[in-house]
Amino acid sequence: MGKSPSIFLAILICAATGCSESTGSGGSIVIIDDSGPPDSRLPDAGPDTGIAPDCPYTDNDYCDEPSRCALGSDEVDCANACAAGGDGLAFFAAACAHRDLLTPVAPVDTGAPAVVSVSDWVDEAIDAPTDTGGEAPRQFRIFTPPGLPSGAKVPMVLMLPGNRVSHFSLPAYTDLDSSAAANGFIVVYVEQPWRDRFFAWSWYTDWEWATRAAENPDLVFLRRLVTHLVGTRPVDPTRVYVAGHSRGAAMSVIAALEMPDVFAGAIPQSGFVEFGYFDRMAEWTGPHRPAFFFVHGALDDDVCIDCVPNGRCGVQPSRGCRTVAASDALVERLRSMGWDDANLRYARPERVAHRWQPWLNQTWWDFVSTHQSMGGGQ
Repeated sequence: MGKSPSIFLAILICAATGCSESTGSGGSIVIIDDSGPPDSRLPDAGPDTGIAPDCPYTDNDYCDEPSRCALGSDEVDCANACAAGGDGLAFFAAACAHRDLLTPVAPVDTGAPAVVSVSDWVDEAIDAPTDTGGEAPRQFRIFTPPGLPSGAKVPMVLMLPGNRVSHFSLPAYTDLDSSAAANGFIVVYVEQPWRDRFFAWSWYTDWEWATRAAENPDLVFLRRLVTHLVGTRPVDPTRVYVAGHSRGAAMSVIAALEMPDVFAGAIPQSGFVEFGYFDRMAEWTGPHRPAFFFVHGALDDDVCIDCVPNGRCGVQPSRGCRTVAASDALVERLRSMGWDDANLRYARPERVAHRWQPWLNQTWWDFVSTHQSMGGGQ
């Protein structure tokens, strides 16, 4: 394959003063070149790996990764599309970069093959509070890699879906099962609350943060969930992380800041917070700084990276985000609150829209997994 996808998808880090490209703050932007090939330890899809080898959209002359097909399952279409480039590249650029940078490396040796299969999933539910004062069951899907060392306590990642997205679709969308198998961590895909107001699954990010933060139903539920999983699975309570996409990314930021005793780090992708919480961040005085690895594509046509009027917003450049503060502003605020390169990273792929980036799974895992929480939330 040609090298154009790598050029288009150079990962940009906003330095301590912010992103000069969008905020005008004068911060420098540098290219990551020291983290190695993203996802280099992921096994290829195929019948012997347990990763879905088939995609119903193969041979339709369009690359359907990672939006509808697992990485590696639409090889011919994606190889041709990546080589051709064009305006549609933003929608499958993650697949291009995944192929361009992937080099075969053996999975982490856990004493058994790192094979992912549906039989490794377990679905459970626990009661969670609602905004009406009652309780209702919330589901979650657990993937525990086979072959974990007996008696060992391992890290865990909670994955939070975006608005209206079912948690059942997340394994294929994020490719996190493969990353968990390669690195020996448990991943849990978490259901959002059903909200009649929106007639949809939707996290309670729109909350009265100034007066009722401790009552937020999602925060109460996530604490209960981690306590339940630490008690029933071989989880290291000091190495629990929370990831999310879009509205789930917003909740991952909130959860990490509100519960630093529970979460050692967060991985928000294509995320934001609503201004009620952005204001609350200015008064944050937590006892421990969780690690953050932000990912946000500059061509996001749903959530602008800077969320200011006339900011960059993908194919709708005139769209203004007046009710939320997105990744550029969040990173800048965290820097002003004391976060530095030791506990904050920000990747801004230039030719990527509103998508989770599976090819960066290994990159963010290598960073956040070195951080621990106090573990006092258990």
